[in-house]
Amino acid sequence: ERGRGRIQYIFGHAGGDTGFLGFVRPADGDSAGWSPMNAGYVLRDGVFSALDKSKSRMRSFRDPMTGWCSHMQAQLTDHSGRTMEAEGFAVSRMSETGYGTNQLMRWDFDGKIGWGEDQDVWQGEHFIRMLDALKATR
Repeated sequence: ERGRGRIQYIFGHAGGDTGFLGFVRPADGDSAGWSPMNAGYVLRDGVFSALDKSKSRMRSFRDPMTGWCSHMQAQLTDHSGRTMEAEGFAVSRMSETGYGTNQLMRWDFDGKIGWGEDQDVWQGEHFIRMLDALKATR
């Protein structure tokens, strides 16, 4: 879906010195499910560096019954050349309207377990079309 109907924001931290944050552009994703990021950072050993948006991306796996993200992969590169791969799993969800969620995520990165969030924001009619498409594949 194009337009103002879609944003996604992910982050995870393990302690005060390691983590990441990314603003995802899902509407610019590819057929393999990878969506680029347009802003964010990598935090390693207490040092922040902004994401290189040309090299940072996220892939989300959705539950075909609810449409909500159940599992994510993130490949991050910052402007100083550091890379981080993170894999996340939804632990708990909140959705006030049935579309769009705020999820507690358990992240694995840099040999650590981190905690963070996925904010998956949709316009209602866009979410319904995506959910219908997911259900059509079952």
